[in-house]
Amino acid sequence: MHLTKRKERAKMLDRQTGLLAVIIPVFNGEKYIREAINSVLLQPEWDLIIIAVDDGSTDNTAKILKEISALDDRLIVHRQKNSGVSVARNKGIAISLEMDVQYIAFLDADDVWCKDFYCRAVTELLKKGSFDLIGYDYYVGSEDISRGTKRISDEEAPEIYTHFCSYIYSAKIFNSFHVRFPAGIKINEDSVFLQLFYSFCESYLSVHDNIFIHRSNSNSVMHQKRDKISEFFYTIIPAWEWLIKCLLQNNKSISKFQTIKKALIVEYIKLMCIEGYKLSIIQNDLLGSTIVTTLLEDSSIRMYKECQKKLNNFRKHPYLFWIKYRSMGLLMSCKTILRSFRIVNRLYYKENISSLHY
Repeated sequence: MHLTKRKERAKMLDRQTGLLAVIIPVFNGEKYIREAINSVLLQPEWDLIIIAVDDGSTDNTAKILKEISALDDRLIVHRQKNSGVSVARNKGIAISLEMDVQYIAFLDADDVWCKDFYCRAVTELLKKGSFDLIGYDYYVGSEDISRGTKRISDEEAPEIYTHFCSYIYSAKIFNSFHVRFPAGIKINEDSVFLQLFYSFCESYLSVHDNIFIHRSNSNSVMHQKRDKISEFFYTIIPAWEWLIKCLLQNNKSISKFQTIKKALIVEYIKLMCIEGYKLSIIQNDLLGSTIVTTLLEDSSIRMYKECQKKLNNFRKHPYLFWIKYRSMGLLMSCKTILRSFRIVNRLYYKENISSLHY
């Protein structure tokens, strides 16, 4: 439906039923924000609202949001000074709860919902209110979202590396347990939020329909070169410490997440090697940390077999371990270069997904 016709149709509808709120935080997102919002507004079912939180953008984002909201009053715009994506999402949650919605979904400003996702089957499922968390399939797409690779929703429970935007969340969990994103943490904040939310869920459903396409944006935070060791100590570990603190405050078990933290440490030792850090730096700066050694040496915390195997190999043969994963890093770098060529990119993003979005 053409954008200019939406206002007329929106006026014909009663005020939103409060079934679903879609929260979109945005900072300087003029390139993709219109496409992201339109992918939601053009869905076949209309009983939803979008809450776009402009986190102090300095480009044309505010102008674009104003234009769209003038045509469709289902878009609610909140502007705030730049405070980070977690604060922006938390503000969106607060506004959603004030409007008494039943469910909340999230979408990043450079991603899009799949065409016809929000259909009658989805609204009927939400109206039943039987599930606290519903997981869907999604696609990881190329930057122009012409091609993509499918990711299947987890059948039993959300995994830590699943994209948090592939879920729809019950508002009652936000209300009852004040679940929010960890402010001040920029990396891994979405993973710990998802795990925290799930810790309070009594019912979970996996549905194999496609909810959204995650655009591989070369300008996003996740694609920027970072100091991995600093990131580990100042974002990854604090994120999981925040999660454990929240669980303890609500008398929830933390054993699973201590195990995950242990696994993350081993994975980051491997990542240091892949990135090419000197072996002496890895041993001195990473394993010399009190946080790391305390966790790794605590025998009361279970450790995954594969991670234990990697850790043993690192301790017994550190130089061979470094050579193995540094070689893997060089191979990955070659793959990244090759993916800049169209023919190789088509092999990486296996499916043509042009017809899956508006």
